Amino acid sequence: MGFKAHTKTSVAAIELSAELEITSRVDEVAQVRRFVRKLCRSLPDGCLHRERISQIELAVTEVVTNVIRHAYEGASDRTIHIAGQVRDGVLSLTFYDRGKRFDPASVPPPCFDGSKSGGFGVYIISQIADEIDYSRDETGRNRTCLKIRLGDVQTASRNG
Repeated sequence: MGFKAHTKTSVAAIELSAELEITSRVDEVAQVRRFVRKLCRSLPDGCLHRERISQIELAVTEVVTNVIRHAYEGASDRTIHIAGQVRDGVLSLTFYDRGKRFDPASVPPPCFDGSKSGGFGVYIISQIADEIDYSRDETGRNRTCLKIRLGDVQTASRNG
């Protein structure tokens, strides 16, 4: 007769990375969502639940859409580079573009009175990511990094 012993695996021990480059076309957003979903689902069970993965997909949709609409002003021939990395219990999704500079402090808070149908992207991203970092390097490349903390993994092992 066997029993199952549940042990916690430290998410800090998990390391993973993947990259994707797309053109700045709105129809490429679905590819980014698939990339992020595949990355998240490659983690051990329990790190990210299905609902959390859907939220992360929404956040990356907002980031990429904002880059296309605002940084690239709708130009469809530019590139966006996405790097996904898991290290020290954190999923980092970093987006690189060479569009217009972005000042997160200049974005007004969203208005929830129904008077606007847009302007919620930065707010949505801030509600989903545990941390957001935006910077622009000396070469004019924008970097937006979303960090999501992972949960501890419960693994079941069979002992006889």
